[in-house]
Parts: sequence; C-alpha cells; structure tokens
Amino acid sequence: MDLLFGHISDTHLGAAPYGRPEREDDFYDALDEALEVLLREGVRFIVHSGDIFDAPRPPGTALNHMARKLRELRDRGVRLYFVLGEHDISRMRETPSSLIYDTLGLATELGRPGPGGAQEPFLEMGGDVEILGLHKRRKSESDRLRGELVRIGSMRPRGRLRILVLHQGIYEADRYASEISAQDLPRNFNYYAMGHLHDRYERRFEFLGGPLCYPGSTELTLNEGIREKEKGVYLVDASGDEPSAQWIKLKGTRPHIRRSTRYGELDQFVSALAEEIRGMAEKPMLDVEVEGRREEMRNEVINTALRRLEGLVLYYQWERKEVGEAGRIVREKPEDLRGKMRELAVHALGDEALASFALEELLPLLRENDTEGAADVLYRAFREGRFG
Repeated sequence: MDLLFGHISDTHLGAAPYGRPEREDDFYDALDEALEVLLREGVRFIVHSGDIFDAPRPPGTALNHMARKLRELRDRGVRLYFVLGEHDISRMRETPSSLIYDTLGLATELGRPGPGGAQEPFLEMGGDVEILGLHKRRKSESDRLRGELVRIGSMRPRGRLRILVLHQGIYEADRYASEISAQDLPRNFNYYAMGHLHDRYERRFEFLGGPLCYPGSTELTLNEGIREKEKGVYLVDASGDEPSAQWIKLKGTRPHIRRSTRYGELDQFVSALAEEIRGMAEKPMLDVEVEGRREEMRNEVINTALRRLEGLVLYYQWERKEVGEAGRIVREKPEDLRGKMRELAVHALGDEALASFALEELLPLLRENDTEGAADVLYRAFREGRFG
C-alpha cells in the first residue's frame, strides 16, 4: 500500500520582516504552496515540527489563515499533527494559540502527556502509523529532554511506521543552536521529523532507525537576513521497508538578492541590476555590499546611487566593506557570526553558562521586543539560583 506523508516546519505565520506587510503575505503564500504541493502528491497526513507562528500572540490574520488551511486539509481527508516551537510558546504561562486548532478538531497536538505523565502516541492508517512528539525544550531543560527521550524510547512500539516529531537543534547539524545530540534520540523510530533549524539538513545516522530531516523554514525570517536561499518541504514515501525523504523546493517565494560592487563602479552596477530586476515577477529583497577604501567611500553617494532602485525592489539595505592599501579587508562580518557572538559573550561575561543564557534565552525575546518575557526569564533564573 502506498503511504506518503508530508513534513513541514517553521512556517512563522504573522512574521513581517523589515516591517513590510507584503512580507507577512509572503509567509502565508509559502504555507499555501507547501500544503498544495503535498496534497497534489497525495499525502495521507502532514507533520509540522513547530514554530507555526512567529510570536506567541499571533495577529488575527495569521490565526484565521491557518484555520482556513486546516479546514481545507480536513475536508480533503488529511490530518495535520504538530508540536510547539519556542515562537509558539509564551513565557508568561499562557495557553499557546496553536492549541485552539486541536480543541476545535482541526489538527492534532503532539507532546501531550498521557496517563502517568508519559507521552501519548497517536495512530494513523488504522494503527499502521505511530506518531509521537515533544514540544520545544530550552537549553536549560536539556537534561529533562534527554529523560523524556529515554522514556519514549522505552515505550512498546505500536505501529509499523514510527515517526518522532521534535523542535530541537542537534549538535551534529548546528553546534550553536543545539540542545541535544543525535546520540540522545531513541533508536526505534523510522523517521525523525525535526524543526527549529531554518536551513535544510538531512542525514542518516547508523545508530538511528531512519532518516533525520530538517526541512528548514518555509520563508526567510528576519533572523536569516537577506540571502539567496532555497526553501522547501519534505515528501516522505513510507510505502517500503524504510522511509525515503524527497525535499521539494517552493517556487513561489519572493526573490532575495545579495550582490557586491566596487565603490567606483556603483553607477554601472545599479544600471545592470535594475535591468535584471525588471524581469522578475515580484519585487525582490536586496542586500548590497560596497567595497572600497575608507577614505574614498561616502555614504551619501552610496545612498543616492541605490535610491534609483526604490521603485523596483520591496526593500534594500547595504553595508560597506573597507579594504586597505593592498586590498586587505579591514572590516567585514565574520563568516561564523553565531560562533563569534558566543566567543565575545563568553569573554565579556566570563562564564559559558551565562553566555548561553544571554544568547539563547534572553536575546530572542529582546529581539522581538518582548521585555515582559525577558523579565520573566530573568526572574525565574534568579529564583532558581541558576547563576549563584
């Protein structure tokens, strides 16, 4: 019997990078395309690995859009199973907005404790498929998460196909955005549906029972910046003995362009770029790097030149790349920006745990202007005596 299912993650509905309402629409369009692609392929069900929304209190437009899509899935006989990501969960102990879909019978929440506190598995296809999941656990909860994974691994299998859905980073995929290692995952699953990392990642570990896959986000979020990166979802064929995952690129996402030019060639660069952009179906997002000597570059000249693109792009930004006498780069972004941030934080705070707390728990809240959430996290850390 053919058995196809879909795997999506990090849809971040309600996000509007750079304050552009058109970008908010892009996230809805990306979800629409992702679901339509999977439905066209004939999937029986879909798993969502978390961060359905971009914020714990999503705008009404985002809530309504997701509800309409879930109703369409239901009407076509396709169920969506989901876990919560950190963007879905409020630090103020509020009920996550996404859970309303489970309450209304439009989707199924995974990660719900069953009798005795153990995770409750959900069965699809008459019990042939078993799906379990956990909501996001923060780095400070890593030990708790490992214990939960041990308990899940000890559960008696109930389906031929077993799927584990998590919104966590693993060290092997990104050491700076990880809470656990692949070694911490239970061995007795056939597919590991992962979320949290926004770039696609797929790997088969010999000690796991099947492929581990991150589809990545369906659109470029503010934290990802402006870069030329493909987005997509997974179509998983579990008809045989071992699932086979096919990543499908989303074709309707807005173009993101990164270009570089020499300061002395700005006018020619802008003219050529304008011609290129006129042939695009949608106004792109643009990031430009201007290279030159510090003493020759003038910000007003760069601004005037790039302003010619204003009617052609949705948004643009630029930065200077200064070079010395022999072309040596004087200032540019480090290649491993997250690693550099961690290194500087450890140096400034003098403690690895404090640096992790600042970068992984406080910074995401402050980036979203969630001062109440940041204050709550600080208070709980103080109350728990985490830092002496």
